[in-house]
Parts: sequence; structure tokens; C-alpha cells
Amino acid sequence: MHSQFLVLSLMLLTFATHALSQPIRRVQQGTADLSSWDFSEDKLVELHGEWLCQSLGDALDCAAPGSLRSVPFTLWRSLEQVRKGQALYSRLETTVSLPRDLRDPLFLNIRDVFGAWRVILSDPATDVIYFDQQFGSIAAQHEHSIPMGGEVWAPLPLQPEVKISIEISSSAASYGLFRPPVIGRPELIHALREKNLLQMAMIIGAFILLGLYSL
Repeated sequence: MHSQFLVLSLMLLTFATHALSQPIRRVQQGTADLSSWDFSEDKLVELHGEWLCQSLGDALDCAAPGSLRSVPFTLWRSLEQVRKGQALYSRLETTVSLPRDLRDPLFLNIRDVFGAWRVILSDPATDVIYFDQQFGSIAAQHEHSIPMGGEVWAPLPLQPEVKISIEISSSAASYGLFRPPVIGRPELIHALREKNLLQMAMIIGAFILLGLYSL
């Protein structure tokens, strides 16, 4: 019986971790070329990869203007930043190229952000803003930067290129974007969420079975 528990738990753990590993990095050097992506084939895109990063406060959490940050990410405040009362405050940006024959409306979904945050969709050539939503008080100083939850469902404009900007600040010990933003139809994004929950439940279940086996 114990051997069956062990085999089952190892199978669950292997399957779930394999499904969660090795994401495709769609964003390279701050751009994501989805111009040939067929969204009609029940597909969506998770925007893993190298987003442009710019520090907006005194705490220089991005190395330099134009530097890159891998998304998703978690960043911790240093003891010096805590002593000075500095909040982590930065802007992430990527420019997405979309198919020119796009007909069905697509949405950008962002959630699981720790910190006060703001999402802006704009035209990369003219800076015309299509969408702007904010959660909490975004600031560079400790006493003003209030962490918030929230979730964004932003309709993408029917344009060949869209710039996605995400500003995040936090006076807590850490801040981050724990999941990559997703582009697709709402029903597929919800299906992806259920799939991720199932995979996480399988991992937890595998560890519980391993714990029972060791008793």
C-alpha cells in the first residue's frame, strides 16, 4: 500500500511540475511580436520574459534606464531602503505587435500584483492612452505607498501595436508581479486560471501523499 502511495504521489508531482515549468519567453528586449499569432485557434499568450524597467523613485530597484526585468518577479527592499523610508517604485513596459486582421476583441488580464499599481495601454508612436486603471496610492515614499489587490481586464484596441505599462510601488518588505500578464479571450483566460489551480492542487496533494507515506 505504501509503495502505491509513493508511486502515485511521484506521478502527480512529476506531471504538475512539468506542466508549470519552462514557460515560453514571449517578451524579448521589451517587445513581444504576436503579429502572426492566431488568436482564433483558441489560444492565449502569457507575457513571460524581459520587460523594460525604469525606477521612478529614490530607491533604484532597476539597474539603469532601459534595463530589463524578467516577469514574473519578486523584489525585496534592502535594509538601507527601509532605514531611509524609501518605497520600491518602478515602471515595467513592453510593446506588443498584434495581428493586423484581428477581428474578435481581446483582453489583457493582470492579477496577483503585490503593491500599489497602475496599468496603462497606449499607442507606442503617439502616446495616446487607450486604458488607465490604478489600485492604491502609488508613491516613492514609505508613508504614501499603500499595497493593494485588484485585477485588470483591459480591452485591447484594434491597433497593430500597443504599449503596456505597469507601475508598481510598495513600502512593504517586498513587491512584485507574481504572474505574467495574459492576452486572450476572457473565457480562455478563466480556463487557464482553473488549470493553474488544478496543477497547484496536484502538487499540494502529492506532498500530502508523500507525508502520509513517511508516517
